[in-house]
Amino acid sequence: MADKVGVTPCKPRITKRQQHRSNIPSEDVFSHYRLNLAIPFLEHIITNLEAQFSSLSATASSLLGLVPSVICNRHLDTTEIVSMYAEDLPSPELVDQEITRWKLKYGRVPGSQRPNTPAGSIKECDRDLYPNLHVLLQLACTLPVTSCECERSASALRRLNSYMRASMGKERLSSLALLHIHYSKHIDLDRVVDVFANKHSRRMELDSLVYPEI
Repeated sequence: MADKVGVTPCKPRITKRQQHRSNIPSEDVFSHYRLNLAIPFLEHIITNLEAQFSSLSATASSLLGLVPSVICNRHLDTTEIVSMYAEDLPSPELVDQEITRWKLKYGRVPGSQRPNTPAGSIKECDRDLYPNLHVLLQLACTLPVTSCECERSASALRRLNSYMRASMGKERLSSLALLHIHYSKHIDLDRVVDVFANKHSRRMELDSLVYPEI
């Protein structure tokens, strides 16, 4: 970069007592920037990544390596996975054998035809042939990728639980929140009316007000 702009790299002035930057002694310019800038910067990034992603998250995310498009191209160490989910697996001691058969199954399949998502992989995984692998793929499908769904729920509750609805019960609030969040789901209004009418005996016959019978 210095050659492109016509600048000769040089070391900054070194003082006996430095407060705002590293002051490690170095022999040349390259060693100075490597010891005082590059290595501390990389250590800072690694420290933040380790604080952001714990060992538990790293082990859980390794379940994505069970996808055929990934597992056929690299080796997957299942020691930590088995130890973490041993109570959920029907036979943890057979996980390695199932993975070997899983890799042999898709080793003869072209790469473009291999499933590349946990949802697509679990559809191709036979529960009887791969009981442990099926459970691990179920766990991989249920891992939350982001916190967007939680934030979405909090925003919906803020709109529903206003001062005008402060006396609403928990059951009704939860139901309204589900209707508001999953608004794309189709709801059979006639069935809703029937369920509501059958909860208590009523003198007046109820009907759908949205789709009245003609």
